[in-house]
Parts: sequence; structure tokens; C-alpha cells
Amino acid sequence: MGNIRLLDCTLRDGGYINDWKFGKEAIEETISKMSRSGIDILELGFLKDEPYKKSRTVFNSMKQIAELIKPKNSAVQYAAMIEVVNPLPLDQLEERDEDSADIIRVIVWKRLLQEGYEYCKGVVEKGYRLCVQPARVDQYSYDEFVEMVELFNTLDPLAVYVVDSFGTQTKETLLPYLRLADEHLKLGVAVGYHGHNNMMQAFETAEAFVNTHLERDMIIDASIYGMGRGAGNLNLELFAKYMNEKLGRHYKIEPMLELYDKYLKPVYEKCPWGYSLPYFLTAIHKCNPNYGSYYGQKLKIDATDIDGTLKTLFDEDKIIFTKEKADAYLKAYQKKRLNLAVIIPTCNRSKAVDNLLFQSAEKFRHYGIDVIIYDSSDDDRTEAVVQNFRIDGCKNVTYKRYEGKFDGFSLDDKVISAYREFAGQYEYLWLCRDGLIITIDKIYDDLRRFAEEKYDFIIVDSAFRNEGEEAEKVYFCPEDCEAFFREQAVRLVTLGTLILSSRVAMELIEQYPVSEENYSLWQMAVPFHYCGENPASILFYSNQVFSYNIAGTPNSFWNKAGKAMRQWAYCWHHVINCLPPAYDAAKSDVLKIEMSDFHPFLVCSLLRMRGNGGLNVKLIRQYQDDLPYVCNTSLKKFYAAALVPKPIARYLTGHQNKKVFKVTKAFYDLITDNEEEICR
Repeated sequence: MGNIRLLDCTLRDGGYINDWKFGKEAIEETISKMSRSGIDILELGFLKDEPYKKSRTVFNSMKQIAELIKPKNSAVQYAAMIEVVNPLPLDQLEERDEDSADIIRVIVWKRLLQEGYEYCKGVVEKGYRLCVQPARVDQYSYDEFVEMVELFNTLDPLAVYVVDSFGTQTKETLLPYLRLADEHLKLGVAVGYHGHNNMMQAFETAEAFVNTHLERDMIIDASIYGMGRGAGNLNLELFAKYMNEKLGRHYKIEPMLELYDKYLKPVYEKCPWGYSLPYFLTAIHKCNPNYGSYYGQKLKIDATDIDGTLKTLFDEDKIIFTKEKADAYLKAYQKKRLNLAVIIPTCNRSKAVDNLLFQSAEKFRHYGIDVIIYDSSDDDRTEAVVQNFRIDGCKNVTYKRYEGKFDGFSLDDKVISAYREFAGQYEYLWLCRDGLIITIDKIYDDLRRFAEEKYDFIIVDSAFRNEGEEAEKVYFCPEDCEAFFREQAVRLVTLGTLILSSRVAMELIEQYPVSEENYSLWQMAVPFHYCGENPASILFYSNQVFSYNIAGTPNSFWNKAGKAMRQWAYCWHHVINCLPPAYDAAKSDVLKIEMSDFHPFLVCSLLRMRGNGGLNVKLIRQYQDDLPYVCNTSLKKFYAAALVPKPIARYLTGHQNKKVFKVTKAFYDLITDNEEEICR
């Protein structure tokens, strides 16, 4: 096993907290005590092209460092850091001498990798040992990381680091980079770890690095009490204790405690660092932690609003923080905020869910809208799809398994369970089937406007399902309940056309439990019961609301085992008739259920039922008393379709070539007088 060295970066990384203004006395005492603590490498601060003050750990000359560490302790190596985006010019960097720093650590950026290499080459040529610190190692693919390692191999550095700049990574994501470094670094080059503690993961990751037991040397960075930007660094006192106990080292903990009490505790009390929810949120959204300190410490906004704002950041703005940028995103989020969750009830349709999320998850994330996949599948494939999107950064998408009642026919209990479970978390809930993709970028501003106007029910549909017309219409019930029923009842049978106020959703659940009066059509029926008895505001909105999900494979659920006949003959007839008398004048018209893309009893639909085993003579006789109320198709056409052999029915409705169309039309001509009934 290689030698494990501990590097103290308190005076450098800790300076992000206090602008490196530790004070002359604190700097001198920290150097003195830590030099005698057994620490292997002591980092003194930054080298930058800016004025030097003895009270700060920012230097513009190695002579200033030499004065601080005189006389040098031979048991410790001294280091300084340079950032290639704001470096001390090479012509101002003196040749190394024995009295000054031994090591220069250079932060290199992927976008400036060649410039970083050239600068590091100059550092080596001036005689310093080089540590290469590639910022945000997670932005490198594995191949890119290997190329970077091999590039810096040519400089024979002291070490190349695995750096988690923003505290967004765990041991599982960082260990592969450690292994690649070990495989590709020259013999004699150490590998380092520098992490931040935004998810309280720094200690666990450092421990995992050490426990790989590499033959290669390793350097672990830490600071007293974890002092550092964001949630801070690995705690030096904790990891020194760990190495004493597990690796037989003899680091002295007392000097660290004394320095904390005397110099760092007052800084912490004024400007605290360490784990907090804002820094946790910057980690999970892979953002610069300065967003967390700005939103959380300075503006003191709620964690949920920080989360919502960070969700809207575009990738290019996550890296470089500016106050102007942070303010603009926050203002846009507050202006746009729509407290809405889209819930997708689904079952055994992982491909449909995958394509739905591919088309819309990132757009929903941009608008701060959560998507909940409410699944009752027989396997874990849908859950795996959701987890893949979360890994890719769509943390607004969550998976929830429904394990409640299902009688093989009605979705009422699943729908009610979704409303009950999430109503307390959102102002509006939008349950939508997985066969539709919500085009949120087309309609977001309108939806936000509707939410601001506090409608109880928002009914939405695409213009192509509304005779091509874009529209907005308001109903105030109970005065307008008949018009509301006449114009919207059929539309509401589509899962996805109703956005429901969470307050009203809970009232519907309490006042109208599933019963014979609304069974299998609960979501369609209970709004009409409610609006016939209570004041309610309803908005109908038609625009570019949906597109079809091409991966939503045809679902023959309703065409099998007589389910369509039961649903659209008996249940539809029965549920409509059970509505209050206020709707009586419109019931006969509404019962004839027909929409542009929904026509259950045209001849083509009957043949489709027949091909899937959902239509036979027995079923027609069972529901023949209901059929005249719900469609204009004569019973003789039902019987004619029921007598077609199933394979032929499947063939007639499953092919689109000209020959089949002629045969199909000839059959239709035998049983219908209405050419409009030919399959659309």
C-alpha cells in the first residue's frame, strides 16, 4: 500500500469564507502549530496578481511565503495554489529556492485545458513540484479524463487530483476516476482527493479512497472544522483521527482544536459554513455552491423556493455564479411559479413512460413542475426508466408505486388515491394518461394565469379535438351547470383533460365516494354532482395542449372481455342518469358519446372489439336496452359485426393497404347506410 499523506488547506480553501483575512497573528500561529502537528503538506494560500497584505493569505511573491515559514520544518512540505483562470503571471513567479514553498497546486479548467497545461509546464520549469487540480472532475467523460491524465504525465507531477469542486459527487461516482488515474498515471505520481461536503459525503469518500489500498501514494485534502466554500471541506480533525486509528499515524489533534477555538470559531459564528439545505440543493442540481449561500444566507429564501429556482437553471449557468444571474433566475421563477404536479397513472407501459419523459421531463424541470409516475406495473421496468431520468438530472420526476385496490375494471380507486396522496403538496393536480404528451412550453404562461385566477376546475384540450378551434370559456356554477355538462361531459372522460384544484379534489373525495352512481367514471361524474350543488368556477381552455405519445402502444384494455360494452353502454348510461335533475334537459344529447378521436360504437370500433374478443351476441343481448340511448348504431349492425370471425375482424381493422380497404368498405356497405361510419 502506498503512502497516504494529509494536506491541510485551511488557510487557502477556508479563505473563501472570510476573503482570506485571517489576520497576521492567526496566519503565523496556524503555520507554526500545523507545521508541528504531523501534517504532511501545509497549504498556505493563493498566489495571485493582486496587492499583498500581511493579514491575508493571498500572495504575489514567493518571498512573502518564505518570510512566513522561516525557518522551514523539514518534516512538512509547504504548498501554494494558483488558479489558471486568474493566475500569477509566470514571469512574476520566482525560481524555486529552498526557503520558500515546495509545491504549487494549479487548478485547471476543462475549457482551458491547453492553457492550464502550458502554465503547469512553466511551474515545473521553475523547479516546483506540481499538483494538478482538474476542477469538477465529473464534467470529464472517462476517456477525456484519461486523456487529461496522460497529458499531464509528461510533466512528471507530484500528483494529479480527483476534485469534487461543487460537492455533487459520491464515492460511487468518484472511485472510477481514482481507478483510471491509478491505471494511467506514471509510476511515482500520486493521486489526490479534494472534496466538498454538500451532501455530507466527504469523509465517506475519503475513507473509500484510502481503502482501495493502492500501491500508489495518495494525498487527501482537509481543513480544520471543514472550513471552506459552500458546505465546506473534509474535516481535518476527523480524518486525522481516522488515520491515527486505522493507519497508525500520529497526527496531533490538539493544535487543530486550539486554532479553531482561538481564530476560526469567531469566523464561524459570524459567517457559518458546513452542511445546510441550500448547499445540499446546489449539490443535487450540480450547481456552484455560491447559489446556495446567496439564496440561503443572504436572501434567506425558503428551501423549496431555492430548489424550484435551481431546477430552472440552464447547464451553462450552473457553473459560473454571478449575483445578476442568480437574481434573474429567482425573479423568473417567482414570476413563473405554478404550484402544479402532473401525475401519470400507468401500468405495464414502460416504453410509453420512457418516451413521455424523453419528450417532456426537461421542459417540466425548466418550469419547476414535478412529474409523478403513479405506477401499478407487474415489474420494475417503469421504475428503472424513472430512475434513469433522475440520474440524468431530472430530479423533478419521481416514481410512486400504487398498491391499492383494482378490481380489473375501474380506475376510480387509483385516481382517488393519487389526489389524496398529493393534494397537500400542490395547489393544482393534473392527472394525465401516458398516451398523451403535454406540450407545457406552449401553454405554461396561460396555465399560470389561470392558476392566479384561482379556478376550481381547469378543463384543457387540444384544438384538434375541439373542431380545430382555440378557445377560452368560463362557467360559473350552479347557474351554468347545464351548459357545462352539455359541452364538457364527453371531453372529461379522457384522463388528462381535467386540472383540479387540490382543495376541490379533497372536497370531491369526501363528499362523493365511489358508489354505484359514479362507478368507473368517478372523475368525469363527480364534478357535475359538485357543480350542481356548490358555487364553482370552471375554465375551458383549448390550444396546443397535447401531442400523441407515439410510444404509447395501442391499448386494447377496453376492447377485451366485454369491457367497452360494459363501460360505454351500461356504466355511461347509468352514471349520466344518476346525475341531479339540473342536467335532465341535456342528458339525452350527452349520452350519444362521440368525439373526433373517440367513437366507441361506430362499425369500425365494433369490429375492433370483435377482433379483440370484446363483442359477441351474448354481450349485445346483455346491453341491448342501453345501446339505443348511447349511440345511433342500429342493433342489426352490432349483430352483423358480432358474427364476423375474429381473425377477419382483426385483419379488417389492422391493415391499411388499398385491397384491404376495398374489402372493408364493401363489408361496411352491407351493414351501414352512413358512409361517415367508415373507419376514420
